[in-house]
Amino acid sequence: MLPPVMGSLYGYDAVNVESQSRDPHSLLNWTRKMLTVRRGKQAFGRGTIRFLRPNNRKIRAYLREVEGETPILCVANLSRALQAVELNLSEYAGSVPLEMTADSAFPPIGQLTYLLTFPPYGFLWFQLCPGNQRPAWSQAPSEQLPEFVTMVIRAGQTGPTPENVRLLESEVLPSYLSKRRWFASKDKKLIGVRLAILTTIPKAGFAFTEIEADVGDHVERYVLPLTIAWGTETTSPLYMQLALARVRQVRNIGHITDAFAVPNFTYGVLKKLLQWAIVPTVQKSEIRFIPTERLDQLASKLKLGEPPPEIRWLAAEQSNSSLVIGDQVVLKLVRRLVGGIHPETEMSRHLTKLGFQNTGPLFGEVVRVDPEGVPHTLCILQGFIDNHGDAWNYALDYLRRTVDELALATDTDDHSMDREKEMLGIKGYRKVTGIIGQRLGELHVALALPSDDPAFMPEKESKKDVRGWNDGTHALPVTALDILAAKLLEFSEHDRAMAQSLLDHRDLLLAAVQKLVPENADALRIRIHGDFHLGQVLMAQGNAFLTDFEGEPARPLDERRKKSSPLRDVAGLLRSLSYASAAAQPTTGNAPQATADRKRALFERLRGHGEEAFLLEYRAAVAASAQPIAGDEATQAAMKRQTVRPGSGCRCVASRRWRAACLAIRVHRPPPARDPWTPHLRTPADGNEYE
Repeated sequence: MLPPVMGSLYGYDAVNVESQSRDPHSLLNWTRKMLTVRRGKQAFGRGTIRFLRPNNRKIRAYLREVEGETPILCVANLSRALQAVELNLSEYAGSVPLEMTADSAFPPIGQLTYLLTFPPYGFLWFQLCPGNQRPAWSQAPSEQLPEFVTMVIRAGQTGPTPENVRLLESEVLPSYLSKRRWFASKDKKLIGVRLAILTTIPKAGFAFTEIEADVGDHVERYVLPLTIAWGTETTSPLYMQLALARVRQVRNIGHITDAFAVPNFTYGVLKKLLQWAIVPTVQKSEIRFIPTERLDQLASKLKLGEPPPEIRWLAAEQSNSSLVIGDQVVLKLVRRLVGGIHPETEMSRHLTKLGFQNTGPLFGEVVRVDPEGVPHTLCILQGFIDNHGDAWNYALDYLRRTVDELALATDTDDHSMDREKEMLGIKGYRKVTGIIGQRLGELHVALALPSDDPAFMPEKESKKDVRGWNDGTHALPVTALDILAAKLLEFSEHDRAMAQSLLDHRDLLLAAVQKLVPENADALRIRIHGDFHLGQVLMAQGNAFLTDFEGEPARPLDERRKKSSPLRDVAGLLRSLSYASAAAQPTTGNAPQATADRKRALFERLRGHGEEAFLLEYRAAVAASAQPIAGDEATQAAMKRQTVRPGSGCRCVASRRWRAACLAIRVHRPPPARDPWTPHLRTPADGNEYE
């Protein structure tokens, strides 16, 4: 008897359980995945159903809801043609639709109708998650002030009157500051705001303004460039979002706004840099526009005449504000003003001079120098790196995609193809982390070169330095354990048991940390990145570029400029790889137990291989240094330091900051006696295979 279906396309020898199990995109594996997703949510089986009524009747949309779970939105196109639909989801305004089959976040829901498009017979299942789970690429809109104060400007007036200043300080700036993301002390009571410095930049159309915010125990100073735009002078979408007040001059109505949102600010800064301009202030300071020799070459590319280069705003509402000019340079407006040499410009200038290729070169900076000669950096102009995104999101996407494909169950006893796919997935992740290790090693080699600048001259680490390193390391788990104890009741039963176990062994943990590095460790102190993690690395064309040499913003400027062990950067990246593995794993919760266990094991293997490849490539790169960057004893000590480190338990806390500190300590078994840099790679007779 012949088989019911024959042929090379759909015959039994082409379509069977074994072949379908091997193909992650097969109908069998698609069905398995959909069943897994459905079993993971009670709302599909026991929840209420509420139908929506879109105007497009070819679309079926409904909500499944059950107490204790986030609502699920199901939308399906019943037509054989492409369709678009607008859904009224205003009751869920602020929520983020998370597509359930791929864990892809869609743009947040607003008060207007929500637009979706579908291929023929396409469908989507969404979890309507809280607004704090916005996608990484999404920028939350700035809060616009509910009502603008009106300021009157007389004809011929060239600066603010005392009445204008009083209005700004008492009614405008306090409410404006509290809504800005770059204002660091939102959790403190704002006592008062003072307009400290206002300097009009001639023929540039804006003024550099510095404001002082009194938050009780200290005063913070911020940069807020201001401009007045009349009528329809600007088309920037940030214009109204960043507006402070309404202004009226006779019959003309305009707005005073953050000049960062107006193109004239960018063009004005560029022109003043090309002119080497120096603008005096009424407080006997000077605003200096200091270009590097590269800026003249850049000016010809940007063509500052007509039409002017395109401006693309990147982040108006972060700790700093950044925009891209003509896909050539990035202009960063430094919001928090601190006296002293800024480590970002100092490091960028030094690396540009050395010819280090894997970071954005420095093209110039804008600095206010006070009467005592202390610089205060206002703006930084650096080269733009066309990239695919930062390494944090790259790693998350790679881990989730690879594990989802590798975790598919098979119904055969032959797992050779599974091992081959796993090896390919591991090889890809090793390539990503390896190139980061190589670039970090090259950075440290460059920074270890002898220099005429004392700030960059390498030094041997003293016993005092090692003691300071140990004390600083000891303070981190103390803080983490204190936070852990305070948040203990917020954890699930399983995580609470893990946390309590760590708290019970608090003294042993702290004693072990204190003894990590011997005082006679042979190591070099150089300038380092200082805040190195996956988010500080840009991925582009299979390469890695290192960015943001500002250091940890919470630390004083002098501390960020101090020389330290390069292994601090190594440890920071290792922790970041561990965080990435933990952050990618919540998706395992929806899977059956066997699949979830397999996924967790795969995540752990990928993490281990990623860390190993990073260390191998880093060591290979620093081997080119004329003087050893770290002796064997210091290297071993740095590896021991990783035996007490942040772990995956903190994913139960919603905030990423808490997640990095709360349940963050886990103790690994003692490391093997082998060299920590030795790879886990072996080469059997029948080919290469990862352990």
